[in-house]
Amino acid sequence: MKPFSFRLDRLLRLRTQSERAQAGVLAQASRQQEEQQAALAAASARLEQASRQLAPRPGAVHPAGTLHHLGLTVAVVSEAVQRAAAALREADAQVASARASFQQARQDRRTVERLRELKEAAWQAATARSEQREHDDAAGARHARRDPR
Repeated sequence: MKPFSFRLDRLLRLRTQSERAQAGVLAQASRQQEEQQAALAAASARLEQASRQLAPRPGAVHPAGTLHHLGLTVAVVSEAVQRAAAALREADAQVASARASFQQARQDRRTVERLRELKEAAWQAATARSEQREHDDAAGARHARRDPR
């Protein structure tokens, strides 16, 4: 019998490559998301530290200029926190989009893979039937030669 061949093998290879490429995009987006989370955490820590310095302490006297500069610092750090939060939201959206693309690529590959499995199972069944038929014919011919009625 001739070996099994699947006409859509090239399509399956292309779908597999596409899935790998989408997995790479998803991994990159996840790394960026983690970096943005770290940046937001660092900015939040700086804001907390600046806010603590601005908070009045009992018995401590701060010159007006120092309080003004600390207020400006808190405003700048607060703006940095807002930018980091916006960048994190954007990274989250990119991860969601990359994940959806990866899932679609995976589903596309799996569909062609299932078709290949079904075709191969059908080919194996047909091959087994053909071989059984050949064995039956050979056994029938041998039996006919032994039994000359």
